[in-house]
Amino acid sequence: MPKASPERSCLGCKSKKEKNELLRFVITPERVLVPDFLGKLPGRGAYTCFNKKCIAEALRLHQFSRSFKGEIIAPALDGLFEQLQLLFIERILSLIALANRAGNVISGSDSIIDGLKKKKIKFLIISKDISVETADRFLSIAEKTGVASYQFLTKEELAKPLGKELRVAIALSSGGITEMLQKELIRYGNFFEEGVEIYGENTGT
Repeated sequence: MPKASPERSCLGCKSKKEKNELLRFVITPERVLVPDFLGKLPGRGAYTCFNKKCIAEALRLHQFSRSFKGEIIAPALDGLFEQLQLLFIERILSLIALANRAGNVISGSDSIIDGLKKKKIKFLIISKDISVETADRFLSIAEKTGVASYQFLTKEELAKPLGKELRVAIALSSGGITEMLQKELIRYGNFFEEGVEIYGENTGT
């Protein structure tokens, strides 16, 4: 049985969670606060939930200064959220690329529809700029087969990690990377409360 991750407290809401469920922050040698999205940067870490309100509250109450034992330079809240959005998208794209290399990505409309009908698909990502008719076609079949769907990125952005030009949708079959990808999509949607439309059963954490 795998060992549980050590627990840390959120600086915003004070709730305790496993460290890998929280967002880590570090400071640079110049004492600039930066998010450590992958939890790999050196130095002491401070943690918040993956939640805008918790980050805003931690900044308002100067909890990062307390945690890092001195004054810090924190970016403006909007700038920090923009930085996190870029890190989120970079993470999601890298996981799509890894899933593709592992053979867990299905693309091409006919292949996706066939995979949905044969129940070979864990979840579906459709692009934000897909036509309404094509989106309805995918979502109708996904709903009938109990497959969760996420509307995220443009056709060009969705194709990039596959080395393709345009993809209106991609489907993910089961696998460890697939589980990680779904978790990040749900985190993104919960964090920004927009940018990811979720259809069907939300099975992530």
